[in-house]
Amino acid sequence: MVKLVVPSDITVAEEKTSLGVRKLTRMEHLGLLLYPPTLHFNYTKPDKSDMYKVLTKRFSQDKVRPYIAEICATRQESISKQVQCMVYLWLGTAVTTVGTWYSLRHYDWKAKLITLPFMAYGGSWLGRWTGDLITCRWWEYGRDRWLASLPGKTVYSPAQ
Repeated sequence: MVKLVVPSDITVAEEKTSLGVRKLTRMEHLGLLLYPPTLHFNYTKPDKSDMYKVLTKRFSQDKVRPYIAEICATRQESISKQVQCMVYLWLGTAVTTVGTWYSLRHYDWKAKLITLPFMAYGGSWLGRWTGDLITCRWWEYGRDRWLASLPGKTVYSPAQ
């Protein structure tokens, strides 16, 4: 059975309300570079290319259907915050790993090998929390995060 991958409803709405091209900020560009690849089986979350497509669109304030443009702009803002937080996640991981390595410089390599994975994982959490604080993602509504988690593509299934 062959799966047919089609654009999701939110992608179609974004294409209809898109007015032009928006330039990425440096943090968004760096965050997209640091974003890990997504392996899709059911297309339940956006991948790097979907996020890039959303972030490079400029949305108009449509007079006929302003709610659609508002939804698309809210989704774009939430995805922008999500992508920017990825930079802080990797920064926290790197800082705690290097700090632990430096703190244990007089110890044997086995002590470093035991300690580094745990500190790197803790640093990723610390970096994620810092990124959420700096980008004001803590004060974001659940609806906004849900909009950001909508996939750009979906598997077509005909009505039964």
